[in-house]
Amino acid sequence: MILCRLCLYASLAAGLAACASPPPPPRFAEIRFDQEPPIRLEVGRIEIVDLFQPSFRPPEVEHEFPVPPAHALEALCRDRFQAAAPGSANFARFTIVDASVRETELPRTEGIEGAFTIDQTWRYDGRVAVRLEIIDARGSTVRTVAAEAVRNTTEAEDISPDERDRAWYEMSRDLVQSLDQELERQIDATLYPYES
Repeated sequence: MILCRLCLYASLAAGLAACASPPPPPRFAEIRFDQEPPIRLEVGRIEIVDLFQPSFRPPEVEHEFPVPPAHALEALCRDRFQAAAPGSANFARFTIVDASVRETELPRTEGIEGAFTIDQTWRYDGRVAVRLEIIDARGSTVRTVAAEAVRNTTEAEDISPDERDRAWYEMSRDLVQSLDQELERQIDATLYPYES
């Protein structure tokens, strides 16, 4: 009887220890932009608005990405922009307009030749678009900057799931890095005197 109780206690302790173990680390790091110099805006706060609504069904696949483009865009806003005028009634609105990736099946080589050919069987077309507005104390938009970036890639029919996830991760990163560069160019040209 005592032996049975000891076994039960040992099983319970092992189960609790398993529950307390930390979760495995994520396979892919978050896409961040904190290594870039901040863009200081003469506003009291910065808000993020996400207008992009994924359908969660084909041909859209961005929700399957290790880091979806919309998440990378949010990180871009948090990392790059700083509200440099505490107490100001002016504010900036960073709006995510698009963060989609569409999957298209490509034709495959048929017949005997197809048995010896590794085709590019999927094409992915990604687009990100944002709008940055400076809004004054009366609620009027006094400056607006809009930027977008597009990328596409194809995948071979023999790609592994890990290789596919890596390609998708890199696509999110490249899309948002490209948009970041375009956005910075437009801010330099358009946002005076609201950029410090």
